Amino acid sequence: MAASRFPRPDGRWLWIIAALWVVVECAEAQARLLNLGGSLNINYNKSTTFQDTDVSSTTSTIRSLNQQYALFVFGDAYRLGGYRADVSWLDQDVNIDQTNQKNRFTVMDYRLTMNLFPVWSPLNLSAQHVERKSDLSIGGTSLSSQDHIDSLGANWVVNLRQIPRLVLNFQQSKLDSNAGDKFLTRTFTALTDTTVGATRLSGGYQFSEADTNTTSPSTSHGVNLDTNTQLTSSLTLTAYGRYAQRHVPENVAAIPLVPGGPTAGVSFFQERSYGTALIYRPPLYWWDGMASYNYTETPYFNDFKSYAVLGLANLRYDEKTDSSFDGRYLHISVTDSTINSESADAILNYRPIFGLTTGLAGTAGQTSTSATGTPDTNNLFQQYRYNITYSRPWQLFQYRTSYQITYGLSNTNPTGVDSRDLGNFITLGADNTNTQIVHVGFNTTYSNIQRMTDSVTTNQSTYLLQLYADSSYYKNLVLNGDNLFLRGAANYSDTSGFGIAGRVTSGDVNANYTTLIGLLVNATYRIEKYPAELLLDRQIFTGQIQYTTYLIFNMNLLASVKDTEEDNRYRADVNVFEGDVILNYQIGQMLLGLQYQEIETRTSGDRYGTRSIMARASRSF
Repeated sequence: MAASRFPRPDGRWLWIIAALWVVVECAEAQARLLNLGGSLNINYNKSTTFQDTDVSSTTSTIRSLNQQYALFVFGDAYRLGGYRADVSWLDQDVNIDQTNQKNRFTVMDYRLTMNLFPVWSPLNLSAQHVERKSDLSIGGTSLSSQDHIDSLGANWVVNLRQIPRLVLNFQQSKLDSNAGDKFLTRTFTALTDTTVGATRLSGGYQFSEADTNTTSPSTSHGVNLDTNTQLTSSLTLTAYGRYAQRHVPENVAAIPLVPGGPTAGVSFFQERSYGTALIYRPPLYWWDGMASYNYTETPYFNDFKSYAVLGLANLRYDEKTDSSFDGRYLHISVTDSTINSESADAILNYRPIFGLTTGLAGTAGQTSTSATGTPDTNNLFQQYRYNITYSRPWQLFQYRTSYQITYGLSNTNPTGVDSRDLGNFITLGADNTNTQIVHVGFNTTYSNIQRMTDSVTTNQSTYLLQLYADSSYYKNLVLNGDNLFLRGAANYSDTSGFGIAGRVTSGDVNANYTTLIGLLVNATYRIEKYPAELLLDRQIFTGQIQYTTYLIFNMNLLASVKDTEEDNRYRADVNVFEGDVILNYQIGQMLLGLQYQEIETRTSGDRYGTRSIMARASRSF
């Protein structure tokens, strides 16, 4: 047999290839297990507040320097999970010249998080230690405080075939200060959900504890259960139950609490509630409905109890006619007071042709109250409404019109107050449909309300007219890509009878010009006139110019100027000037920023405002 043309592989080459493979795999594993990163942020702010009046002139300057440095390491192991460890330091110095006040605040933060078994049963663990220190100096007085917070957390999602899905969560936080104050909170939560036949079950339990060095521990327990049963393809039954109990020790009066409110760090009220609902909703339906019952009591809060019964149904007779009905009953008792309310609604809608809709609705009910030491009251109310609406689009414009009549009555005993309202409302509106050049339209409404109270009849009539127009037709006026948007509106109303009578007129116009080079110009004018007794007449003019550009490839500039002039007829005029300049410069991973901001307000000869300079530097790696 002829000898092979290829020589037999040398065993040394196999060892070299295996060694290279191990080195590559170890390097990749190290890259997955150990990754370093960090960030730094430095911010300087100088803000000067000034106020000049005829009597005095004051100026106050606040300087602050914030420094924050952070380092972190993270990694993950295949199928086992990942981790992240962080350490950060924050230093904040604030100086107020006017009051000779200095404050330095530092925070040291250590944090570790681990995410284990992400494929099987995710387990998240966290631990944090925070040290805070504050040194305050006002004049010749110095105050210093220091504390630290230790927190632990765990969240475990148990996914096993033998048991329902289970989520366990534990959180603990402990505060210790050099003043001797201590505060500890613990919370444990267990949630589960499963399906049994056609029923979906979900429930939970929570335990909370709050403990201080001045009071005994306050504990809370809470249990909830929710069910959702699909009886048929169209019928669903839901039910829920809640129970929460809070133990408050006798010496807890040292902590300011709202009766029945939760203790700080505790999630549960003292509460018991349950309810059920039956829902009918077929896939192709001509009617659907629901009935529900809900009960809630919180004995610790003035023995509060309430229960509510609700029933509703929607009927669709054909494609043109539908109706809905609902009824409600509500009972509330608080200590020695009770409120009972029952009401019913009915609505019928009919659409004989396209664009025409008519509707008839009615509501009736009563509310009664009783309390120890006061006479019982009973209020009976009814309200009825009929409306007809018609809208029609045409080739060049579309219009809409509607009419509505309402009648309502209210009777209260034992005061004997009897009130009846009869209202008529007519609305008409139209606008054009071809809006390529301009969009214009109007709405007008006339309403008349006749009110009869204890045999005294009063009337109110209101006429309202609204005109509006807008256009974005103008483009490429000066530069390619620029756009001019124009908008205007006017409103007029005249009211006579009860209430505030008189004429109200208002109008505004706005022009907004934008370009592709970053220039924006905006101008708005608005005028408002009201009845003389309101003393609200005014005119407002607002102008704004904003420019955004790149000075060089990695440096951008934003400059904005805005001025608002408010001319008040019966009050002092107001002028507000706002200026803002922002410069950002990026060098590799370093971002530098500089900002100047000024806000100045003038009124009645007085002048006040702020001027601020802000510089910042940040880098991530």
